[in-house]
Amino acid sequence: IVPRFHSPHRAKPELVVLADVSGSVAAFARFTLHLVHALGTQFSAVRTFVFIDDVDEVTRIFRSSATIVEAIARVEQEATVCDTDGHSDYGAAFGRFCERYLDALGARSTVLVLGDGRGNYHPARPELLAEIARRNGLAALSMGMTADFETAIACGATLVRVGTAIFGPRR
Repeated sequence: IVPRFHSPHRAKPELVVLADVSGSVAAFARFTLHLVHALGTQFSAVRTFVFIDDVDEVTRIFRSSATIVEAIARVEQEATVCDTDGHSDYGAAFGRFCERYLDALGARSTVLVLGDGRGNYHPARPELLAEIARRNGLAALSMGMTADFETAIACGATLVRVGTAIFGPRR
């Protein structure tokens, strides 16, 4: 008898999406939410959160809607994402995510933040992303660019985009 060994089954990752749905990125947000949910079968679970300056989980809307188009229309109508002035505030949104939804994350979670990164002069609070990564054992934290790479590294970033520092500004 010759034993036959099988490769261990790799568990599918869990995807947690935090999408900025403010006016400056509304069309992009609709596109990326379409894309994420079209790829949903590649993940063991997809939880979706939307924000402007407050954050709301909208996973239930995607699960209960007949189509992705209906789901996105419902998100635009039903999600509670605006607390103060209606301008993106990543720091406030990340803070509220940490307060309310850290249980959404686990060791197999991949967190994807979608948006343009414009905080409208509100503090970005990158330390909250670092806290999300630390508390949930996430292996990689990609944040920061040439202009703020020191802050990103100080907050625990393992991946930083520094193309401008290497190649110069875009022309």
